[in-house]
Amino acid sequence: MPWSQRNTGTADKRRTHRRPVLYRLDITNSSDVLVGYLVDISGGGMRVRCVPGIEVSLVDELCIVLPRWMDMSKTLTMQGRFAWCRPFSDGRLEAGFVFGDHGDAQHATLESLIEKIAEAAIEDQDL
Repeated sequence: MPWSQRNTGTADKRRTHRRPVLYRLDITNSSDVLVGYLVDISGGGMRVRCVPGIEVSLVDELCIVLPRWMDMSKTLTMQGRFAWCRPFSDGRLEAGFVFGDHGDAQHATLESLIEKIAEAAIEDQDL
């Protein structure tokens, strides 16, 4: 089976809860080229909706572009690898990026990001 069509199946193997993202957060590579958009995120990885033409098998680092309203740093850069990739008939591609080892500072920023995404979802439900 080609790499681009691998799928881990339907079993959820995450150790931490996955948070869906309600607001568009861009994902870039180390050259600031748009890779796609964040769909959901957990402490172990993230699901990305990729733009056409991205060769995900060549990517080992992604940057989440953080909006000013989150009152955090401008980006969060994470090392890792794409573990699965799912093409859609309309040309879209979704892929799961598993985070590699990261330091305490990255871990704290990641946890803060996940917390802010969860808070935004709660605030939207209250509207």
